[in-house]
Amino acid sequence: MIADFDKTMYDAFRKTIHDFCGIYLADDAYNEFTQKVRERMLQLGLDNNYARYYSLLGSRTDDELRKLVELITNNETYFFREPSHFRILKMHLIPEILKQKREKKIKVWSAGCSSGEEAYSIAITLHEARLIYGDFEAQVIATDIDRAALSHGRKGHYNKNAFRSVDVYYLNSYFKNPAADKTYRVIDERIRKMVLFEYVNLFQEDYGELIRDFDIIFFRNVSIYFSKNKIREINKRLAHTLTENGFLFVSSSETLHHNFGHLKLVEKDGVFLYQLKPSTPVTDTQPIQTKTIETLVKQPARKSNTPAPELRTEVKPVQFEQIFKMFKNGNYDEALSHVEDNLRHNGQSIPFLVLKTHILIGKELFVNAVDVCRQMIAVDPVEAESYFLLGLIHLYRHEPVRAEEHFRKTIFLKNDFSLAHFHLASVLWNTGYKDDARREYRNAVRILENRADASLSFIALAYSSEYIINACKQYLK
Repeated sequence: MIADFDKTMYDAFRKTIHDFCGIYLADDAYNEFTQKVRERMLQLGLDNNYARYYSLLGSRTDDELRKLVELITNNETYFFREPSHFRILKMHLIPEILKQKREKKIKVWSAGCSSGEEAYSIAITLHEARLIYGDFEAQVIATDIDRAALSHGRKGHYNKNAFRSVDVYYLNSYFKNPAADKTYRVIDERIRKMVLFEYVNLFQEDYGELIRDFDIIFFRNVSIYFSKNKIREINKRLAHTLTENGFLFVSSSETLHHNFGHLKLVEKDGVFLYQLKPSTPVTDTQPIQTKTIETLVKQPARKSNTPAPELRTEVKPVQFEQIFKMFKNGNYDEALSHVEDNLRHNGQSIPFLVLKTHILIGKELFVNAVDVCRQMIAVDPVEAESYFLLGLIHLYRHEPVRAEEHFRKTIFLKNDFSLAHFHLASVLWNTGYKDDARREYRNAVRILENRADASLSFIALAYSSEYIINACKQYLK
């Protein structure tokens, strides 16, 4: 080992961390990681002796390695993050699971629970569901590799930043203000008793008897730290802990990272998640393929179920490329007329519907544009372009919450949709979630530096890769 913290030393550190817990440190994380290592060495009185500190990480107990991992992981979380997941849990999954089981019991795993906000949000949702579906036994297992975060979760004390997405009803019903201190709230004892916090390294050899037979797993914003091979490994191991027909939640931006064929992608009231179906063996199969705009453009146009009216003329519709040129030149009305002509001839063709939506957005006919997006979803419910366009419409209408929801759905379906990452980052930045925004800006840069974005929306909006990359890098500075 050499004394300076150069690339060789960095590679040695990140390999050790990757082997221990699956966390992958990218090349652009070098400066941030170096700062964390220096902070830890100062605490230990090691000055700048990186080689000596590295030798500590190989101790048999792994205590120092755990402390370093705790420093580099981001424990940014809050109650009811991605509220649509809890809506689906309450209104769809709980009644479905109870109907299938003889024993009225639901067991949920919050894997990578951090300081407990997610686990307690799950417990509150389960408790509320009892008021609707009758009494049933509920247990939430909350695990993490960060012992300090687990201790925080067991304590159940949270400051106001943790409640940024909490409904007033939940806030008043399940969180109490200590009489002597108004700076934080304490979780209700009924909810605290439903959650068991335990240390688990997801890459440890054996999870133990506790980590098994889950009806539902929440594994959100954890795999963002992992390499693809490690995600594949964890995906398979998580699937083994699910009961038959059990469900796995990942965050909206992680969906296709988990698409290895171990679980089936399903949709519940507009939310995508995974399910262990009897016909889905937990094996190392090839990923399930999802359709993208690139393949749709090359496919024959879809035929509508409703026969198209007969045309009075035999003149063939103008070709897509010609109409697209009209749109780019600002001839919206002419382009829209030819798009409608093609849709009458060829049925509900996704590329023409995408172009029609862009034209309507250009004319600021947002209500009409939303209707076309809904048509696209009816034709193909996993078409990423339709959700991106809905996000764009809500962004233009100054509705950031709805815009964020649809940009996340887009990424869920097509993780390399660079504009979805870029616009999601902008929404997050403007609403104060700057750490999350930086991650999305990095994602956009990574995608565009490796390949050109071939989505129709990228071309229609006249962005260049260089422009987006430079804009992202300005924010990252």
